[in-house]
Amino acid sequence: MPEQPYEFGRELRRRRLAAEWSLERLGQSVHYSKAQLSKVERGLKRPTPELSRLCDTALGAGGALAALVPDRPAMTGRPGSDPRHNGPRHDDAHHDNAHHDDEVWLMRLGKDGTGSFRPMNRRRVLTAG
Repeated sequence: MPEQPYEFGRELRRRRLAAEWSLERLGQSVHYSKAQLSKVERGLKRPTPELSRLCDTALGAGGALAALVPDRPAMTGRPGSDPRHNGPRHDDAHHDNAHHDDEVWLMRLGKDGTGSFRPMNRRRVLTAG
């Protein structure tokens, strides 16, 4: 597995410059600040799977950027431990469902200034990009 976050940041910068995009343009496209993206490119900040997918789509990387950031952290530490928690490992199937099925809210704003909120499944939001 490639070293994280350095490898992702280096590849992100290479692809961004090849596309002749500034950090500001990429930031506007993926809704992250250029300061945040700069830290990721320099390996100072670890990229999230969501950021890797957004950058991959924006730069047309065909999955190459997203593949550099795993969806799940690698299991490290002592056997029976889960790096996401400070205790015994939870049932993986239960944990994955709880994580992916978290409810998120979609806010819609009308041109007239009215707004509404609608609950949405986290998985559906992620697939919509």
